[in-house]
Amino acid sequence: MSHLFISSHTFKAFLCAALTVIAVASPLQGQTKKLYLPLLDASDTSDLGLAFVNPTLNEAQVTLVARTYNGAIITGSGITNPVTLTLPASSQKALRTVEIFGSKINGLTGWVELSASMPAVRGFFVVLDRDLTFIGGTELITTAASRLIFPKVSSVAVSPTQLTLVNTSSEPIHTLITLYRDSGQSVVSKIIDLPAFSGFTRSVTDLVPSVVGFEGYAIVDSAVGSDSEGPETLIGIETYRKTSDIALIRALPEAAQLRTGYLAHLASQGGYSTTLTLINIEAQDQVVRITAEALQVSGRPRIPSSITVERTLPPYARLQESVDRIFNLSGSSLIDGYIRFETPSDTSGVFAFLDYGTTDGVILSAVDPALFAIS
Repeated sequence: MSHLFISSHTFKAFLCAALTVIAVASPLQGQTKKLYLPLLDASDTSDLGLAFVNPTLNEAQVTLVARTYNGAIITGSGITNPVTLTLPASSQKALRTVEIFGSKINGLTGWVELSASMPAVRGFFVVLDRDLTFIGGTELITTAASRLIFPKVSSVAVSPTQLTLVNTSSEPIHTLITLYRDSGQSVVSKIIDLPAFSGFTRSVTDLVPSVVGFEGYAIVDSAVGSDSEGPETLIGIETYRKTSDIALIRALPEAAQLRTGYLAHLASQGGYSTTLTLINIEAQDQVVRITAEALQVSGRPRIPSSITVERTLPPYARLQESVDRIFNLSGSSLIDGYIRFETPSDTSGVFAFLDYGTTDGVILSAVDPALFAIS
């Protein structure tokens, strides 16, 4: 039997609230659009929900197809798959996976491909446990890629990073995963074959058992043994834990490599901490100008309200630094704001994300710059 760990109203209200920001950047016209949910992991100890928004003045349909990580469409008694949902004009809808596919989907693993009749339709998903000791969510993936960057990979954390990778194509592909330490040193590379519509969720230590004491990032490339770009069929997500809570962040495509971008929301002091991560995948140094903007202390404007610093990232290096240290923030009162970053020289740009939460690890979240990107 499926457990209802929190009230349906509370769960759905949370999901729909998350869509308020996502809907702002939605295109309003075009043809059928693909969306992807890389993991399907609702079980007796966790729950997974999806929320959709249709900001247009026309009715929209979303068709969902759930597959196992072997690539097969999930079938069986008590399961309806595929499923088509109708979204009225200017509406939101939030559902648990068991409400979409049926109660027997509970406990099964895999991924979901979604086809929206209107490209403006956007989605968000949340994973949480029975006692709300962890909760994590992010926007549905909108584009498959030939190269993905997993920006925070660790084998020494409280719980090793969980990597999810899916081949969304009807053709098998070969992928190459390479791990880089913060210094930029390439540690190990491994070829992983992905049959049609297949994927996996595995810890970094299971995926690459030889890695010990690793902190850094990973690049997965579908162009193996070729000078040309590989097929754009990869999607991914990573999950990591700090004490009790978890954070989810989408694997970053090359389009997320930015010369200018914004990251919201930083929180410092008052029992909160924020860490900035920047990654340079180029073979040259990159100078990054980092500015904390619209700073407030306990809800009142800070003087000065912005602070700017610079950091230099060597080739293939990753910077992971607390905003307290970057901007020399101190005190007992909560300081909040957002971050702008830019590479002032003529370089390719960097990948970036923030994770923030309480200093005791009870709350943890992550945000990438996708919704706030400039170039």
